[in-house]
Amino acid sequence: MLSASGLAKSYRGKRVVDGVSLAVPAGSVTGLLGANGAGKTTTLRLMLGLAHGEGETAVLGRPLREWHSPGRVVGAVLGGVGGHPRHRVRDHLAMVAHGLGVPVGDVGPALAAIGLEQATGLRLGQLSLGMAQRVGLAQALLGSPRVLILDEPFNGLDPHSIAWLRGTLRRIADEGGAVLLSSHLLAEIDQLADHVVVMARGRVTAQSSVDQITERAGLHVVVESPEPERLAAAIAENGGCLEPLDGVRARVTGLDRHQVGHLAAERGIPLYWLEEKTPSVEEFYLSVAEEEFSTS
Repeated sequence: MLSASGLAKSYRGKRVVDGVSLAVPAGSVTGLLGANGAGKTTTLRLMLGLAHGEGETAVLGRPLREWHSPGRVVGAVLGGVGGHPRHRVRDHLAMVAHGLGVPVGDVGPALAAIGLEQATGLRLGQLSLGMAQRVGLAQALLGSPRVLILDEPFNGLDPHSIAWLRGTLRRIADEGGAVLLSSHLLAEIDQLADHVVVMARGRVTAQSSVDQITERAGLHVVVESPEPERLAAAIAENGGCLEPLDGVRARVTGLDRHQVGHLAAERGIPLYWLEEKTPSVEEFYLSVAEEEFSTS
């Protein structure tokens, strides 16, 4: 369990983070969303004690500074690997292992887990962005932490690496870990997150579980028909509503896909497309962002 309350930081007299409070339950992945400059990275740095400001962060019920070996409680990746560019990957991770009190023999399995066992001799300065992200994750996981904090971890990764990272984070959460990650890739958050926190202008503007998003917005049906007027009238007669989406397809609310399909068949209305969709994290984020900027 990771929680933060009242996090705040000012820069040149302006609040860049203002009263941020959030919780990351054990056994879950929480996505931290927001536009560039929303305060996401500053918030993560405040939580880790890498930036000075106001507020408190508790990790498993205690401030991080009270843990004897904090790197074995919280693993973090804030933009690749924080090491000397001339150090080789294996030497860098061995040094990290020493600092954590972890056997150096764990470095090999850690590299194998991220698919970089053939890159142990490379210098950190030679790593591509995607490779640096992987080594950073191996560094964060060396101490087998119960809490993981990641800032834009999907940057620079190829599709195979993204799938691997998604599976790894899901496994960590399913084993009881607490994962907090920021990302601009909303589709990845949609596939992975159990909870989302939205930030704008240094403040938390919305928090919700994905289940609550789905329950609140409800399911809707997407259809495409060459006779949209007849279909709209039939749906309205049966308590539903049809509204155009993009000039071709339309959204149906108030009826499920079975009801729409049976109704179209009974009336002899052709359907080229019929799909039941759940609301996405992206739709939730965009609705919150639109509301935030329309009231500013």
